[in-house]
Amino acid sequence: MPVNHYFNNFPNRHSQEQNLVEDLLVESIKMYGTDCTYIVRESITGSEIDYIYGENPAAQFSRSYILEMYMNNTMENLSGGTFAGRFGLQINESVSFLISRRTFRKWVPASVATRPREGDLIYVPFSTNLYEIKNVDHEKNYYTLGRSGNLPYMYEVTCELFKHSQESISTGNPVIDSIELEGGYQIELSLNSTPINANTNYHINELVFQGGSYAAAIAVAEVKAWSPTAKTLKIGNIKGVFANTGNVRGVTSGTEYNILNYDPQEDQTEMGDSQNSEIEGEIETLIDNSENNPFGDV
Repeated sequence: MPVNHYFNNFPNRHSQEQNLVEDLLVESIKMYGTDCTYIVRESITGSEIDYIYGENPAAQFSRSYILEMYMNNTMENLSGGTFAGRFGLQINESVSFLISRRTFRKWVPASVATRPREGDLIYVPFSTNLYEIKNVDHEKNYYTLGRSGNLPYMYEVTCELFKHSQESISTGNPVIDSIELEGGYQIELSLNSTPINANTNYHINELVFQGGSYAAAIAVAEVKAWSPTAKTLKIGNIKGVFANTGNVRGVTSGTEYNILNYDPQEDQTEMGDSQNSEIEGEIETLIDNSENNPFGDV
């Protein structure tokens, strides 16, 4: 027999009951959630993504928005935790957040994003962790009271701890931006005490390059720290390979110095836990590089 026509739970239009459900959801997240920073990934094109390593070193994160979110798993993370794998210590922390559709559309401009996107970041202040969105479920409520699947009440986003791969992070929030300085790969250049021209100081976050011009540069990087007294320049977000001789010129400041020396294998981050030089030293004791084929007789 047909359903009761006086209780139509699946109308083909918006109903007051649907609006009530959304109001209660938004209010619940405001009461029991926490303010997090949603950071948009920019400059994503197919030519820039490294599909072998699953990273996009050309991406940048500069636009951020404060959104209230509800963390589903407050007792523990969703993954297998921390373990020593084949390539060193692996930290696999996952979390799940609920984000109201209304809240997202209110604070994030439609020209930037119409929904949470895979690849964007979420910063959680109370844990000081930065997470990357891996999956967005827009059917968490399914079709409650007949609400169309194109108009979800909320999104459930599953995230993993963000692994920095030379992406540029410049949101204007010093706490978030310091993550790049602390965890991103950097090298330190020792420069000559005398500049090439009248300009003497590099600007933080400006681009520097090596080569005849910026358009024909053999290597480009971003300034992360500059000591005018010690004449040491710390650079990150490196594209190309810097030669250990030659000049380094700033695109914005025009400052140019000659490189005295640097070790491209040394990790100059605040973590300071790279083992490149140690591994190469051990290999040299095991492999005779004077042989044409050190692994065979041919």
